[in-house]
Amino acid sequence: MVILINSSISKIKGVKIVINGRLNGRPRSNKTLIRVGVVPLQSLNCKIDYSETVAFTKNGTLGIKVSIAENFN
Repeated sequence: MVILINSSISKIKGVKIVINGRLNGRPRSNKTLIRVGVVPLQSLNCKIDYSETVAFTKNGTLGIKVSIAENFN
């Protein structure tokens, strides 16, 4: 993923993944954030693609949100 972002032909500036739920069988849900590159959410300089889904596991449900930032130019 880092090679794709740092490539000169790629338009992707960054990727942000947020996972909410009971990970690894823990008794309480928690939030895990994975960020590669830059994803400016309050800037108008780039286009942001966003997707959200739910995964059902034997320990419960997980909410998964993915944001991909692209160069606007």
